[in-house]
Amino acid sequence: MKPKFECEFNDSLVELAESAQHELVLSTPYLRLPKELFNAIKDRRKHGVAVTLVTSKTTSHLLPPLQMQNRDIKRLRKLGVTLLQKDSDDDLHAKLMIADGERAFLGSHNFNMRGSFMDLEAGLVFDNREAAKEIRSFALKQTTAYIPRKTSLKTTLVEGVLGLCSYCRKQL
Repeated sequence: MKPKFECEFNDSLVELAESAQHELVLSTPYLRLPKELFNAIKDRRKHGVAVTLVTSKTTSHLLPPLQMQNRDIKRLRKLGVTLLQKDSDDDLHAKLMIADGERAFLGSHNFNMRGSFMDLEAGLVFDNREAAKEIRSFALKQTTAYIPRKTSLKTTLVEGVLGLCSYCRKQL
Protein backbone atom coordinates (compact mmCIF):
# COMPACT_ATOMS: atom_id res chain seq x y z
CA MET A 1 0.00 0.00 0.00
CA LYS A 2 1.33 3.42 -0.98
CA PRO A 3 1.75 5.87 1.97
CA LYS A 4 -1.18 8.25 2.31
CA PHE A 5 -1.14 11.58 4.09
CA GLU A 6 -3.55 14.17 5.43
CA CYS A 7 -7.06 13.97 3.92
CA GLU A 8 -6.43 10.47 2.56
CA PHE A 9 -5.67 9.13 6.03
CA ASN A 10 -9.33 8.53 6.91
CA ASP A 11 -9.82 6.82 3.53
CA SER A 12 -7.01 4.38 4.39
CA LEU A 13 -8.77 3.36 7.60
CA VAL A 14 -12.07 2.90 5.78
CA GLU A 15 -10.33 0.79 3.12
CA LEU A 16 -8.77 -1.38 5.83
CA ALA A 17 -12.15 -1.89 7.51
CA GLU A 18 -13.80 -2.68 4.16
CA SER A 19 -11.11 -5.27 3.39
CA ALA A 20 -12.12 -7.50 6.33
CA GLN A 21 -13.77 -10.73 5.18
CA HIS A 22 -13.97 -12.64 8.49
CA GLU A 23 -12.91 -10.47 11.43
CA LEU A 24 -12.36 -6.81 12.21
CA VAL A 25 -10.90 -5.70 15.56
CA LEU A 26 -10.68 -2.05 16.63
CA SER A 27 -9.06 -0.70 19.79
CA THR A 28 -9.44 2.94 20.81
CA PRO A 29 -9.93 4.86 24.06
CA TYR A 30 -12.43 7.30 22.54
CA LEU A 31 -15.13 6.77 20.04
CA ARG A 32 -17.10 9.06 17.79
CA LEU A 33 -16.91 7.29 14.46
CA PRO A 34 -16.79 9.24 11.22
CA LYS A 35 -19.79 8.34 9.06
CA GLU A 36 -17.64 6.53 6.47
CA LEU A 37 -16.01 4.28 9.07
CA PHE A 38 -19.32 3.49 10.77
CA ASN A 39 -20.85 2.61 7.39
CA ALA A 40 -17.88 0.34 6.60
CA ILE A 41 -18.40 -1.50 9.91
CA LYS A 42 -22.14 -1.74 9.26
CA ASP A 43 -21.47 -3.17 5.81
CA ARG A 44 -19.00 -5.70 7.17
CA ARG A 45 -21.55 -6.86 9.78
CA LYS A 46 -24.15 -7.31 7.00
CA HIS A 47 -21.64 -9.59 5.26
CA GLY A 48 -21.17 -11.69 8.39
CA VAL A 49 -17.83 -10.25 9.48
CA ALA A 50 -17.25 -10.55 13.25
CA VAL A 51 -16.46 -7.06 14.55
CA THR A 52 -14.94 -6.43 17.99
CA LEU A 53 -14.39 -3.03 19.56
CA VAL A 54 -12.03 -2.71 22.54
CA THR A 55 -12.28 0.52 24.51
CA SER A 56 -11.28 1.90 27.90
CA LYS A 57 -12.60 0.56 31.17
CA THR A 58 -15.74 2.44 32.13
CA THR A 59 -14.04 3.66 35.33
CA SER A 60 -11.12 5.16 33.40
CA HIS A 61 -10.33 8.74 34.37
CA LEU A 62 -9.51 9.45 30.72
CA LEU A 63 -12.83 8.24 29.41
CA PRO A 64 -15.38 11.05 29.31
CA PRO A 65 -18.67 10.18 31.03
CA LEU A 66 -20.41 10.94 27.75
CA GLN A 67 -18.58 7.98 26.18
CA MET A 68 -20.85 5.70 28.17
CA GLN A 69 -23.89 7.30 26.55
CA ASN A 70 -22.21 7.46 23.15
CA ARG A 71 -24.67 6.95 20.31
CA ASP A 72 -22.04 5.06 18.31
CA ILE A 73 -21.64 2.49 21.08
CA LYS A 74 -25.42 2.04 21.14
CA ARG A 75 -25.54 1.72 17.34
CA LEU A 76 -22.65 -0.76 17.30
CA ARG A 77 -24.41 -2.89 19.92
CA LYS A 78 -27.51 -2.98 17.71
CA LEU A 79 -25.33 -4.21 14.83
CA GLY A 80 -24.07 -7.08 16.97
CA VAL A 81 -20.55 -5.73 17.40
CA THR A 82 -18.76 -7.36 20.34
CA LEU A 83 -17.86 -4.61 22.79
CA LEU A 84 -14.98 -5.22 25.19
CA GLN A 85 -13.23 -3.03 27.71
CA LYS A 86 -9.71 -3.26 29.03
CA ASP A 87 -9.68 -5.09 32.35
CA SER A 88 -6.59 -3.44 33.80
CA ASP A 89 -6.51 -0.18 35.73
CA ASP A 90 -4.13 1.22 33.13
CA ASP A 91 -5.82 3.57 30.71
CA LEU A 92 -6.07 2.33 27.14
CA HIS A 93 -4.25 4.63 24.77
CA ALA A 94 -3.57 2.33 21.80
CA LYS A 95 -5.36 2.93 18.51
CA LEU A 96 -5.44 -0.25 16.46
CA MET A 97 -7.43 -1.86 13.65
CA ILE A 98 -6.86 -5.43 12.50
CA ALA A 99 -8.52 -6.99 9.43
CA ASP A 100 -8.64 -10.80 9.26
CA GLY A 101 -5.45 -11.10 11.30
CA GLU A 102 -3.55 -10.21 8.11
CA ARG A 103 -3.46 -6.42 7.91
CA ALA A 104 -3.26 -4.00 10.79
CA PHE A 105 -3.24 -0.29 11.54
CA LEU A 106 -1.23 1.09 14.43
CA GLY A 107 -1.21 4.83 15.03
CA SER A 108 -2.45 7.94 16.81
CA HIS A 109 -5.95 8.13 15.27
CA ASN A 110 -8.72 7.84 17.89
CA PHE A 111 -11.34 6.72 15.33
CA ASN A 112 -13.35 9.83 15.97
CA MET A 113 -14.47 12.86 13.97
CA ARG A 114 -11.77 15.14 15.35
CA GLY A 115 -9.04 12.65 14.48
CA SER A 116 -10.41 12.25 10.98
CA PHE A 117 -10.87 15.86 10.04
CA MET A 118 -9.13 18.23 12.47
CA ASP A 119 -6.05 16.64 14.04
CA LEU A 120 -2.75 15.82 12.40
CA GLU A 121 -2.63 12.03 12.82
CA ALA A 122 -0.04 9.43 11.90
CA GLY A 123 -0.07 5.67 11.60
CA LEU A 124 1.08 2.65 9.68
CA VAL A 125 -0.83 -0.10 7.95
CA PHE A 126 1.01 -3.41 8.07
CA ASP A 127 0.42 -5.95 5.29
CA ASN A 128 2.16 -8.56 7.38
CA ARG A 129 0.44 -11.55 9.00
CA GLU A 130 2.96 -11.82 11.88
CA ALA A 131 2.73 -8.11 12.74
CA ALA A 132 -1.08 -8.24 12.51
CA LYS A 133 -1.15 -11.31 14.78
CA GLU A 134 0.93 -9.52 17.45
CA ILE A 135 -1.16 -6.33 17.21
CA ARG A 136 -4.40 -8.37 17.47
CA SER A 137 -3.07 -10.21 20.52
CA PHE A 138 -2.19 -6.90 22.18
CA ALA A 139 -5.61 -5.42 21.41
CA LEU A 140 -7.54 -8.34 22.89
CA LYS A 141 -5.24 -9.02 25.87
CA GLN A 142 -6.86 -8.61 29.29
CA THR A 143 -10.33 -7.61 28.18
CA THR A 144 -13.77 -8.22 29.66
CA ALA A 145 -17.28 -7.62 28.41
CA TYR A 146 -18.16 -3.94 28.09
CA ILE A 147 -20.24 -2.72 31.02
CA PRO A 148 -22.38 0.31 30.25
CA ARG A 149 -22.08 3.00 32.89
CA LYS A 150 -25.33 4.11 34.47
CA THR A 151 -25.85 7.84 34.38
CA SER A 152 -28.97 9.91 34.41
CA LEU A 153 -29.87 12.05 31.43
CA LYS A 154 -29.53 15.15 33.61
CA THR A 155 -25.99 14.17 34.70
CA THR A 156 -25.03 13.39 31.12
CA LEU A 157 -26.31 16.74 29.85
CA VAL A 158 -24.57 18.69 32.63
CA GLU A 159 -21.29 16.86 32.05
CA GLY A 160 -21.63 17.46 28.31
CA VAL A 161 -22.18 21.19 28.74
CA LEU A 162 -19.24 21.45 31.16
CA GLY A 163 -17.04 19.50 28.76
CA LEU A 164 -18.07 21.73 25.87
CA CYS A 165 -17.39 24.86 27.87
CA SER A 166 -13.92 23.71 28.94
CA TYR A 167 -13.17 22.79 25.33
CA CYS A 168 -14.31 26.22 24.19
CA ARG A 169 -12.18 27.93 26.86
CA LYS A 170 -9.09 26.06 25.60
CA GLN A 171 -9.76 27.30 22.08
CA LEU A 172 -9.88 30.98 23.11
